[in-house]
Amino acid sequence: MSTQTLNNLIDDDSNTTDPNAKVTDTWKNSQNGLGLGYEFRKGKNRLQAFYGGEVNLNFGGGSKDEYTYGNSMDNNDSIPTTTVSFTCNFAMPVDYRVTDQKTAGGFGFGLRGFVGVEYFIFPKISLGGEFGLGFMYNKVGEGEINSESRDYVNHRRDTNKTLIGGSSNFNFSNDNLGGNIFILIHI
Repeated sequence: MSTQTLNNLIDDDSNTTDPNAKVTDTWKNSQNGLGLGYEFRKGKNRLQAFYGGEVNLNFGGGSKDEYTYGNSMDNNDSIPTTTVSFTCNFAMPVDYRVTDQKTAGGFGFGLRGFVGVEYFIFPKISLGGEFGLGFMYNKVGEGEINSESRDYVNHRRDTNKTLIGGSSNFNFSNDNLGGNIFILIHI
């Protein structure tokens, strides 16, 4: 199960006295999945090599994105400052924005192989790196996008529902092109 929340501070459109006033836009994403793997180890003392494989399953509830905006879209603010990219923390005035997006349940299957090395700098603390290669197939059911927009003719805020079709994809790639460098504390 995966849940992610990203917040972005943006200018408060309703505050006319403090030019530095901020409000928060929030994006929440949730998904389901299950992975099972087996790891082999070779080495002695401080240096350990490892390799193995994983089987991944995605199932059930699909995914859900929810957006909460600090600036409301109403007659006082018809084109509110809104985050348009949470990964880049970029905001701008808009007259259309998504409020939530849901995809129906589906199914996915994948296999992944990995290889890496781990060096123990202290008895229970190690540094390491990992490289992986695998494939994944996903099939997702239909869903919907709910949004709000500005109706300039009737001078009001409209809500919209758009149905989206199902999809499927197949991906074969290395899942961490630059590798994965980590520090572990073994308990």
